[in-house]
Amino acid sequence: MGDSAKSKDQLLQELRKLEEELALARAQAETHRATEAALRESEEKYRSLVENATEGVYQTSADGKIVAANPALVKMLGYDSEDELRAVNVAEDLYVSPPVRSQFARDLKEAGELREMELELKRKDGEQITVLDSARVSLDDQGEVLGFWGVLTDISSRKRSEEERRRLDSRVRDAQKLESLSVLAGGVAHDFNNLLMGVLGNAELALVDLPLASPVRDSVEKIRAAALRAADLARQMLAYSGRGSFVVGNVDLSNVVSEMQQLLRSSSSPDTLIEYHLSQGMQAVPADVTQVRQVVLNLVSNACEALGESGGIVDVSTGMMDADDKSLSQAIIGEGCAEGAYAFIEVVDTGVGMDQETVSKMFDPFFTTKFTGRGLGLAAVSGIVRGHGGAIIVSSSIHKGTAIRVLFPTSRDTKRRQSDAFPEIDPDTGAGKVVLLVDDDPSVLDVGSRILKRAGFRVITATDGHDALHAFRERSTDVDCVLLDLTMPGMGGEDAFEELRKLSESVPVILGSGYFHSDLRTQFEDRGFAAVLHNPYMLDHLIVPVARVVKSRDKKSTS
Repeated sequence: MGDSAKSKDQLLQELRKLEEELALARAQAETHRATEAALRESEEKYRSLVENATEGVYQTSADGKIVAANPALVKMLGYDSEDELRAVNVAEDLYVSPPVRSQFARDLKEAGELREMELELKRKDGEQITVLDSARVSLDDQGEVLGFWGVLTDISSRKRSEEERRRLDSRVRDAQKLESLSVLAGGVAHDFNNLLMGVLGNAELALVDLPLASPVRDSVEKIRAAALRAADLARQMLAYSGRGSFVVGNVDLSNVVSEMQQLLRSSSSPDTLIEYHLSQGMQAVPADVTQVRQVVLNLVSNACEALGESGGIVDVSTGMMDADDKSLSQAIIGEGCAEGAYAFIEVVDTGVGMDQETVSKMFDPFFTTKFTGRGLGLAAVSGIVRGHGGAIIVSSSIHKGTAIRVLFPTSRDTKRRQSDAFPEIDPDTGAGKVVLLVDDDPSVLDVGSRILKRAGFRVITATDGHDALHAFRERSTDVDCVLLDLTMPGMGGEDAFEELRKLSESVPVILGSGYFHSDLRTQFEDRGFAAVLHNPYMLDHLIVPVARVVKSRDKKSTS
């Protein structure tokens, strides 16, 4: 019995042991099944996250070949399926610059992880996109590289928005700079023109008195000619800022260039060949022909200098084009130009060319690639084109030359040109009529009074708006015309005009100013001024309009 009991106990112990092992095995099996289920659940969540992600997710092998890509990446790169994307050559087909891809891979292996690296990639259709790549290296247990995985974010729209914002900011700065230049030019031109009024007016009055045989007449005529050139310079100052006054007529651009061929030839080096391709029967454009000549001369001179001492070819052509928003958006000068028909002058050279930074500054009045003292050059071109409502398109590459196309719109209001011929003064023109002359500059008052008196007018002078109102109240029944300066201290011309109208509705008022731009005449004539004069003016430029408005008033009073 003893041995039998012992065997039974051993058997029971072994059974209990086996039972415990079985229970453990069952527990381990259950744990394994739970682990597998958890793993499958995690894998499903991971797959769902990647498949539904809005960012592009990829995995590559150690040699950079794509082994997995989510739908967002397939769509981002313009492919039809993941299989098609996996078949591409990453370096050649996806990267704009293959060397950049090689450098990116080297940096990633070295760092183990890179975040938001900006890269330029190509879509299947060839379109370039900008992405941010955040990537990590995948390693095995021995630390060997298995491959890479990462996330791509398409930032092309954001980059375009940033570029557009920078471009708009640049235009705002250019507009502010141009406005500052305009204010400066206007102030200088106003004071300069008042000084020239004294020089030109006295010279013309002296020529009236001097006999033709006088030995000093030639010197006075030269003084007059110099004053006229100085007045042209003042007008150019306003043209550079885009607010100059233009004498507009119908201009055939081909004819202008054709007439300038001899001048252009003489102003270029012997090693420069100028070729012309001028369209015939072009639609005339409303423009100041003198200013158009200035544009052509500056563009051709600039092209010839770009050729250097070795010389080369300058091609000058004209033509017509229908400009749409896309072509006008390429213009450096010409913000706000409307789609439509334009006539153009294009100057192309085979010179050194320019980079984009130089192109962006080439029309800046304070920028030059030449030595100092060469004038405003292309800044003059930009101001003239702005004043005509035109545009400038520039294409240039280093060592490949430059093409500059200037566009002039084919419709615009026009003005008549007044003659610059030296007049004779008829002392009976004024017939004793009274003119109230108002200006804060003593030289303008002196010369203006003497010119009007020579023409038979009687003159009352005033130095500002308040003085003018006082003089008019005292002699309102005598005054036949008021010549009023626009810019005066105290009370300026506009305020004085409003007060004069309260005193008299019938007396004609002529506005005079040394600061003049192309919209000023229309602006103030619409407000009731009988005429607008830009000084410095010659004898007939003052006498003729004063006589005309006085005569017109007489007709109204007798009818």
